[in-house]
Amino acid sequence: MTLDLPTLNLVAGIIVSVLTSLSLIGGLIWRIGRQVDAKFKRLEADCMKIEKEQALALAAADARAKMAEDDLRRTIAEHKLFAAEHFATEDGVSKALEPVLKAIDRLADRLDRYLSGEAPTRQSPPRAR
Repeated sequence: MTLDLPTLNLVAGIIVSVLTSLSLIGGLIWRIGRQVDAKFKRLEADCMKIEKEQALALAAADARAKMAEDDLRRTIAEHKLFAAEHFATEDGVSKALEPVLKAIDRLADRLDRYLSGEAPTRQSPPRAR
């Protein structure tokens, strides 16, 4: 194989064509890579923005839940106070029923004596209505 001018010209043309093709393909790949990187950066910025919005929404929901919880606690405390003031306790009921039960026992004793034929020892004054 001889290296004459047309052969060198052909080899140089092939080399220049290959280098041109490689630089075009490399430039195209580089440009696509930059576009992909830019798109990823935009998507990352959007994700960060959404995360911040979600954090704010979560904080607002937590604050509303805390307010509702405090309101519920206050309502329960008010109801407990109302119940303590207005509803009867076991001790209060037993103290209130004690005189009634004693009166029923006395009445039962009187009825037993009356039915057995004994004379009543005293007469109670009539009650005013």
